[in-house]
Amino acid sequence: MNSKNLNGWTTVLLVAAVASLWSLAGCDRSGGASANVAEAGPAVTPAKNETPATNKPADSKAETVKDPQKPASEPREPEEQVGAVIDFKKRVHDFGEIWDVAEQTCSFEFTNTGTETLVIKDIKPSCGCTAVKLDQMTFAPGEGSAIEVSFKPKGFGKQTKSVDVITENSWPERIPKLKIVATIKPFVQVKPYTVRFGSVRLGETHRQILEINSADKTMEITNIEATARSGSRVGEFLSAEVIDPAEDNGEYGGGKEPPLHRIAVTLDDTAPWGQVYGTLKIHARGRPSPDAEPVEHVKSVSINAKVFGRITSDESMFRVGTLKPGASFSKEIKLTSPSGDPFAVLGVELLDSRMPEGQIRVHVVPVDGAAEGTGYRIVLSGEAREYTGSVSGKVRVTTDAPGEEELIFSLGGIVRTTQPKR
Repeated sequence: MNSKNLNGWTTVLLVAAVASLWSLAGCDRSGGASANVAEAGPAVTPAKNETPATNKPADSKAETVKDPQKPASEPREPEEQVGAVIDFKKRVHDFGEIWDVAEQTCSFEFTNTGTETLVIKDIKPSCGCTAVKLDQMTFAPGEGSAIEVSFKPKGFGKQTKSVDVITENSWPERIPKLKIVATIKPFVQVKPYTVRFGSVRLGETHRQILEINSADKTMEITNIEATARSGSRVGEFLSAEVIDPAEDNGEYGGGKEPPLHRIAVTLDDTAPWGQVYGTLKIHARGRPSPDAEPVEHVKSVSINAKVFGRITSDESMFRVGTLKPGASFSKEIKLTSPSGDPFAVLGVELLDSRMPEGQIRVHVVPVDGAAEGTGYRIVLSGEAREYTGSVSGKVRVTTDAPGEEELIFSLGGIVRTTQPKR
């Protein structure tokens, strides 16, 4: 082979080698560019309704992997009760149906199931017809006793009374509540239940009839007591007597049986001006049931009336209500003449007040718009300041009206600090 041909083949081989090397280098560069785009290029947003790819399996519920080095937690024991705990065996006692002739009793047993001494500060019934007894007031853990409750049934129908047991440190209830329930049957049945004379004129006599019945058809009325008061006056202007139950036979025609007894209650013409409050006590003797022993029973009936003459009032007393120390108050009673006859208020005076002098006063002013001498406002006002206690006493009003020269109005109210929340 001559030198010219050798040089040609050399050139061809050299070009082929360079092309091969260039191809290999291009592959490396192409692969490297793809990797760089994936790492640094913009993030690809999935098309709508397309779920982005994740590394989680199709079932995406996470599995809890327990650390084999960590011991399993042991069940917790209940925490020990801390403090005093008053635990009652029962909190409600139902007497069922009972007659109103005898006192009923029950007891509420309890134990201090806590870890500290239980201290009972007070026991308060909700009604004056309920009384309680507990000799011991402090109880060590594990100690207990019973609260004795006595109940004097009055009225009729189903009744519920409560008893608050006020402790110093019982947990979680500091003041647990007990209840007694009873359905009361009256041995002596009175109709109407209350005697209301309403508004009556001064100097007139008024009468009302009470019908008396009982489950015992042989029940006897052994005595009747009638008492009444008006303002500061207690008098004999109220009376009562047993009358023939068959009197006024026409009232019980058509097969209607007359009552066992009838009582006539009379408010006579000597009743003074103002609000009259009275009580009728009916003493009876009989058997609540055929096999029961005879009982003596007293039935009380309330009586009220408003007596007026030339002058009438819109209130029977000054109702001050409940005040806090430092509070001011102002209450008034309006005196008017329904007939239009003029009268004069000659003076007003505060009597027997328990509040310190200067903290309570009374004065009179004419009623705005009323004809002269036909209307007056009696105004009671004051400031409690540091005083605590009852707001009691009377206001005496003197007038020139015959038979109504002295009008007496009582005061009712109390000043006390706010009661602590239970």
